[in-house]
Amino acid sequence: MTTLNAHFLYAQRDEEINVLMIGFADDEFDTHEYILLQKSLNPSQEDIEAGFGKVHITYNDESQSLYGGISKLHFTPNRTEITLNEDAAEILKSSSVIVINYLLEKEKFIEFHNDLLRMFPVQQGIYSYEL
Repeated sequence: MTTLNAHFLYAQRDEEINVLMIGFADDEFDTHEYILLQKSLNPSQEDIEAGFGKVHITYNDESQSLYGGISKLHFTPNRTEITLNEDAAEILKSSSVIVINYLLEKEKFIEFHNDLLRMFPVQQGIYSYEL
């Protein structure tokens, strides 16, 4: 299991380029470890066919990133668990389960939950949560 203790979390919807980004980092300014999730909010048919309609995950470096590869994501007020398929774990140079620990106040927790719902539609069966 790969573990990240995140002291900085953020979510940003960039309407100009139509992308939702969710990040978990060990530190806001002196970042050594991070997970960045990005997804186009309205991918074109061309993007979907090329695989760009999936969530893009980066782990610590752009060379350790890919579209897709997340088979499950479980979100709670103080922990997120990401389960990767075998290829994704190899590309990200991590174990197949990444556990992210953090402390979130209730207002931020609900905001993150709503952003994750936008990123991982319920019908895909990837996202689960405990409120």
